[in-house]
Amino acid sequence: MSRNLLPGKWMTERLKVEDSTLDEVQELQKINDAVPQTQSWMRVEGQDEAVTFHPKFQGKGYGPELMSGLIEIVKQLGSYTCMRSYASLTNWPSLRLCVKVGLNRMVEIVGDKVHSDKAEAHVLLEKSFTGLESC
Repeated sequence: MSRNLLPGKWMTERLKVEDSTLDEVQELQKINDAVPQTQSWMRVEGQDEAVTFHPKFQGKGYGPELMSGLIEIVKQLGSYTCMRSYASLTNWPSLRLCVKVGLNRMVEIVGDKVHSDKAEAHVLLEKSFTGLESC
């Protein structure tokens, strides 16, 4: 079954969202470096993409606005029954954001098998578009 893809450009009330280009990599890396909760933002085949905001733009409601807009676009594509997102278990703002926009069903927890200062764990959260419990 073929899936519809997200548009390369779209807007919310206050945000313009578009695919990045190679000439933006250095600026994007600076933003990533300014956010302590993020790891690598570079797209790796088979992994989900990440969204982050520079600290000076955090706490202004842009995250919920962006995620709500994204959820609406995915629903309108018509070929998806749900939306899922990973959130780090130590990233409370991300967890609160997911729950706020309806990604509130826990699907799985993944993480390092051995605890250490650098160990990570993530929860996969889901929002169903069909009213069914799972996708």
